[in-house]
Amino acid sequence: MSLVRHRAGAGEPLVLIHGVASSWRDWWPVLRRLEEAFEVIALGLPGHLGSPPFPVGVLPAVPSLVDAVETELDALGLATAHLAGSSLGGWVALELARRGRARSVTACAPAGLATPAEARAFERSVVRAHHLARAIAPCAPLLRRSRFVARVLLARTVRDPDRVDPREAFYKLQAFAGCPSFRELVADLCSRQATGLESIACPVLVIWGDRDRRLPVRQADRFAAAMPRARVVRLTGAGHLPMWDEPEEVATLLIDFAAAGAASAVAR
Repeated sequence: MSLVRHRAGAGEPLVLIHGVASSWRDWWPVLRRLEEAFEVIALGLPGHLGSPPFPVGVLPAVPSLVDAVETELDALGLATAHLAGSSLGGWVALELARRGRARSVTACAPAGLATPAEARAFERSVVRAHHLARAIAPCAPLLRRSRFVARVLLARTVRDPDRVDPREAFYKLQAFAGCPSFRELVADLCSRQATGLESIACPVLVIWGDRDRRLPVRQADRFAAAMPRARVVRLTGAGHLPMWDEPEEVATLLIDFAAAGAASAVAR
């Protein structure tokens, strides 16, 4: 079963990878801009609402997600593609780059380099949010056009929940509450660290909101140290989903960075 949940636009392929307990709609605020520059392929990761389950015998874990996306790239006939990932998706994109499957990577607040204390804080935060989402979910149809869901569920994720389209908050609630592999995936990503990032050969852009309350912006310095050739951009006032807080800036950064990387590859 394909992981592709949205495909539109024309140009070089850009594969979008969402975070844990989320969906491809995390990229909704920037999709139109991105589709003007790329063939955009937004994936739904295994073990998430609306996506295939993990195969029997395959543990819900970061390496399994990387394997699944690599298999999808093969099915799409893509030896490489531009990759963009958010949070857990950023880590998956970087791991794919280590395998030589990326033309460029844009990672928004990628997971993978949290300290043990930060990992525990992240786990507590998302587990609380998961409990809250499950409690609210039965009432979700009544709240579909209300900003209540955004205010309650996204207070630690975006700068101003009132700016979020209530329909997108509704989809976010559904994905968070209905993630079948939530516990296993969160436990796994909080128990391991990214390694070998220095071996990534493609251009890497790391974008981090300086008001990120899920993964603190200080982690951006660790990615900068691990990948000395990477470009790191801190967005003033943005939270854990910078493409929701600053969609125009994130889209422009991604488009310009991928274009520069592609031009550099042609020149070589």
